[in-house]
Amino acid sequence: MTKKLISIIFAFILSISSVSILSVNASAANKDVSYNAESALKYAEANWNSGVGLCAEFASRCIQAGGINVFQPRVVNLYNALNGKYGTSHKLVLTGGTRGSLRMSDNDDKIGKGDLIFYFCNICKSFSHVVVCNGANSAGYIQDYAHNSADNGRKQTYTYGHCGGNNWTVYGIDLYDGPAVYGEKTNVGIPEISSVQNAESGVVVKWSAIKNADKYNVYRKTNGGRWQRLSQVKTTNYTDKTAADGVKYFYTVRAIDNNILSQYFDGESVISLKAPTVSVSNKLKSVTVKWTTVKNAQGYYVYKANAKNKWIKIATVKGGLKTSFIDENVENGKIYKYTVKAYSDNVSGAYSNKGSSITYVATPFTFTTTKNKDGLKISFSDIIGATRYRVYRKIKGESTWTPIGYSSTNSFVDKTGVNGKVYVYTARAINGTTYSGYLNNAVTCKYEKSANHLNSTPGKTLVKTVK
Repeated sequence: MTKKLISIIFAFILSISSVSILSVNASAANKDVSYNAESALKYAEANWNSGVGLCAEFASRCIQAGGINVFQPRVVNLYNALNGKYGTSHKLVLTGGTRGSLRMSDNDDKIGKGDLIFYFCNICKSFSHVVVCNGANSAGYIQDYAHNSADNGRKQTYTYGHCGGNNWTVYGIDLYDGPAVYGEKTNVGIPEISSVQNAESGVVVKWSAIKNADKYNVYRKTNGGRWQRLSQVKTTNYTDKTAADGVKYFYTVRAIDNNILSQYFDGESVISLKAPTVSVSNKLKSVTVKWTTVKNAQGYYVYKANAKNKWIKIATVKGGLKTSFIDENVENGKIYKYTVKAYSDNVSGAYSNKGSSITYVATPFTFTTTKNKDGLKISFSDIIGATRYRVYRKIKGESTWTPIGYSSTNSFVDKTGVNGKVYVYTARAINGTTYSGYLNNAVTCKYEKSANHLNSTPGKTLVKTVK
């Protein structure tokens, strides 16, 4: 897959003697390599405020766009790489001495659009800054593009914070014009991201190892935003624990070899989808799986662990606001484990590998009632594996269930009913701390203690056990 290479590296201040820096060998000019200043300036206009790297990388990227195959992260190295081979160096005239502006008329045939302007500190004897010339404004003053500072159209004072901001000599390199030529741009390999995935711990970014690289810078941005460095690591993976839920992020990586930074690719994107919180409960002949919503999710994948504890997808629930699934493929007494991940387009969200577990306990059914000298006896199917049962009642026509007691067997005597009241009864089986579902209208009966009278709904033959 073709990837667009973007710009900008880190500029380093390097002390070096003025004799070695200022040597010029015009006869070594590379006339075979042509330079397109307009292409360089077009790149500068689009990328001056990209947010990654400093001046030497920015200037290198600009001239690369113009067709000169040079990439240097240090200002002095960029100067030496261009001087004499790709252009001719000239000492430029400042209108205000060592702290002044450049007038184009004072520097005829020395500088032009797309050429580079270098700051040389006379105190510390080193190059410390570089900008891209963008011709002159209406008043004749040279304007430029500097990384994170587009000075197009304004009169500039050529000073810099290093060395107290004064006592500078400014040099320009007059580059050779011609059509754009592209080629290899740096000796440091470019990491290619192999995967960007949501994980329970955050967004995990992985990339290819670069030979001789001793560390890597990891960057992140949002749509329309600027690259921000997240971390510097020595491994080929990084977990972004600060990614916000539902946000689309782009990630890219740069290799570092002896403080030289590589180029970087456009980056790989992912929508950060957090792991939903999952809960499970037993229902009638099923387990209900519920989860919390995830911002910007288009739907959810539901997983169930198999006998080897491997996650198997059992359902796709479409719709970001849908938060439940009913699993009817269950058997009494078996333990089931579930987890859920959100999705958006082809991006899968994070999920809890621990999951949420439950022992499926079958629901008691086939209720009967029998009048008892102590009250009303409610009987129901015996559930294998149940350690006890909880019995509920409500007045017919009402919706609120009232728990009336526990039983260690599959029957219970209601001793607290009001004579003549019509009640609805139900029960839930319990295994440890896990409750079964329940029948909403298991059996209806008028509570009467008088002899020889029982008014209850017809019931089936009592089933003794449910496996």
